[in-house]
Amino acid sequence: MIFMNNTTKAKYDMAEKMLKVDISLEEVALMTELPMETLKKIQHDIQKDGLVTRHDVKDVMLYFFQGF
Repeated sequence: MIFMNNTTKAKYDMAEKMLKVDISLEEVALMTELPMETLKKIQHDIQKDGLVTRHDVKDVMLYFFQGF
């Protein structure tokens, strides 16, 4: 089990939501400061599950409109 603080968890959660709505790996890496290897794993898990919800899209849009 990986333990992380709230800031790191928020970065992982946001990266997952951004990748679910087809934002490029490079852009997500730039915004979240997470390593590409980590983002590729998250993207692989998303493709395996294949589920994007309205909640994911709404959360990403709110993130962008709040100015990060």
